[in-house]
Amino acid sequence: MPPTVTRERLILIIDIIMFIIAIISMVLTALNFYMAGYASGGGDYIGAQNHLMHACASTAFLAVSMMWIFVRFSRNWGKRII
Repeated sequence: MPPTVTRERLILIIDIIMFIIAIISMVLTALNFYMAGYASGGGDYIGAQNHLMHACASTAFLAVSMMWIFVRFSRNWGKRII
């Protein structure tokens, strides 16, 4: 097996993992922002702050995974897939 095939396969696996991380991060970010608003509306400002901190952490993972996806997309813009 040529080394390019294993390298491409490894990068494909990393791409799939990054898409999964992006999806999970989006869901967790939305959930934490919702819970922060719910806690803030109920008067629990410490709980709201905790949820906002969790949302910021989810946003950090989202930013890294989306940057990876964007870089991979822009590098492969003119290449054929098949």
